[in-house]
Amino acid sequence: MENKTRTLEEQRNEFTRNKLLATPIAGLIAWLIVGLSGVFFKDEITVWVLFIATGSIVYL
Repeated sequence: MENKTRTLEEQRNEFTRNKLLATPIAGLIAWLIVGLSGVFFKDEITVWVLFIATGSIVYL
């Protein structure tokens, strides 16, 4: 097994080449759920959905 050591510059270039779509997609899912709960549920439930959804974007 070879250990290829990459320089910090190579790692930075690799990181900038990849598109970071996970966070925007997670945000889209969370805000979509919040919006739908605002349409279908009472305000008290929507507040809880908003509270939970904003904290769960990182974990989606």
